[in-house]
Amino acid sequence: MNHALTLVEGPGETATGRAARLSQEARAAAIEATDQLLQSLSASRRVALEVVIGGDAYPTRIRSTAQRVSETLKQAIDQIDCAIRERNA
Repeated sequence: MNHALTLVEGPGETATGRAARLSQEARAAAIEATDQLLQSLSASRRVALEVVIGGDAYPTRIRSTAQRVSETLKQAIDQIDCAIRERNA
């Protein structure tokens, strides 16, 4: 979904109406960006977990780093999910 901000007043649009519309569009853009962020973090975590379970195909330091990255990403995903739930409550 692409929400481009419209900076021009519509016909008969007041400054207050325009401000409300722009605020609504900004919130929609923020929701879209947050969804994209969650998808990217989740995809990165899946890759990190694949490395972790990859066994001897990966050097130990890479696997342990991937494990730490996976844990950090999980925490970030959980925090963002929590913030979304609070926002929607």
